[in-house]
Amino acid sequence: MSEASDSASGQAGDGDAHRDDIQTRAAREIERKLQQEVRDMRARLQTYEAENESLRAANAALRAANEELRAVNGELSRKLVSPVPGSANRNTAVESSDAVRLRLTSEMAATLAHEINQPLTAAATYLKVARRQIAGDGAKPDIASTLDKAAAQMLRAGEIIGRLREFLSGHEPDETA
Repeated sequence: MSEASDSASGQAGDGDAHRDDIQTRAAREIERKLQQEVRDMRARLQTYEAENESLRAANAALRAANEELRAVNGELSRKLVSPVPGSANRNTAVESSDAVRLRLTSEMAATLAHEINQPLTAAATYLKVARRQIAGDGAKPDIASTLDKAAAQMLRAGEIIGRLREFLSGHEPDETA
């Protein structure tokens, strides 16, 4: 009986060792997968940061171009408003009125370009993030939320254009939108 007992206890010991070996291999595999996920996430983060910096640079370039447009518009307005030697008072008044309209239109265009650029840049960023979320491996984050944010920014750009239309048509703009 002691021989059967020794045999059973040897098999139990082998089973425990086998189970421990399986658990160790499983733990190593999980650790390897987690390390790969961390590497992938760091790579994605670097890509996001690079694209974010690129968007910031593009936004700064647009702001600089906007300022340059304003400076050119101001210079044009000064040249157009300055009295032309030898012109009659009537012609000067008409030229002055046209210059003011041109200046106001130019300033409005520059402001509109700046205002619309903000939500369009935000929407483009959200769409790039959603594209990466779709292409990524593993668990999918809430892609619908990211797309909803992009859509909201596009609607915001449309609201800006709508308010401009109302203003140009002579109606009071709806400030609640």
